[in-house]
Amino acid sequence: MPRLNTRWAIAITAAILLLSGCLLLALKFWPESFWQPLEHELEQKYGIRIELESIMFPASFRAQKARFRETLPIERADVLERLSLDLSRYPAAFIDKYLNGIVIVRSLELNGLPYGGTYDVASRRIFLDSGWLGDDGSKDEAMGLHHEFSSLLMRLNPDIFNTPDWAALNPKDFKYRFSASTAANLATNRLDLVGRPQLWKQGFLCEYGQLTLEDDINTFAQYLVTGKQRWPDLVQQYPQLSPKMQLLRRWYCALELFQCAES
Repeated sequence: MPRLNTRWAIAITAAILLLSGCLLLALKFWPESFWQPLEHELEQKYGIRIELESIMFPASFRAQKARFRETLPIERADVLERLSLDLSRYPAAFIDKYLNGIVIVRSLELNGLPYGGTYDVASRRIFLDSGWLGDDGSKDEAMGLHHEFSSLLMRLNPDIFNTPDWAALNPKDFKYRFSASTAANLATNRLDLVGRPQLWKQGFLCEYGQLTLEDDINTFAQYLVTGKQRWPDLVQQYPQLSPKMQLLRRWYCALELFQCAES
């Protein structure tokens, strides 16, 4: 009887090893035909380059000790479907005008800190953790494209994004914790994107928005572009949020993202 059990154990172990080997091969050599057609379709439609492999970071990122893991070939079709959803929030001509490329990775670190996303003004590229994609309203962290794109738009259009007007909407004597959005923000651990009534009453969507003015704008852009279902409820209960959203909408109207009677 012990001998029979040993044989079964050896057979089960061999089967597990075989299955594991097959899975590893599938992960590594998943056919490009399963995901590249959608990648090319999105690139053609929006006039951008999508990078999932052979990724080259700008020198400024390398100076920040950038580390990343590429998405697995087997998951890229799903990643691109979620990216497609996020891009659909914008007219194709708008994306083509302001954005050159999107780099999607499985994980990203700068200076040893994990990033959900960032951007590079010089190359007009957005860099995103794949987990930040697919903003169908079910996950709060899946607003990465809108978050980073708002920063890029802000940097490219300082004549439209009049930041003193935004700061003037904050409570009296309020000061953002930092003057600029950097890795120091992440080190604070104040990364909540959901918020709570105490913050909404002060005109902030979440704690992260109190770190810098740019972060504040980012959090409002996430809701403005997607029109999340809970936003009308929030603004009715907390009218202090409305002036910032109205100002941001006027800025986006000036960029011609929305068709607005008055911009």
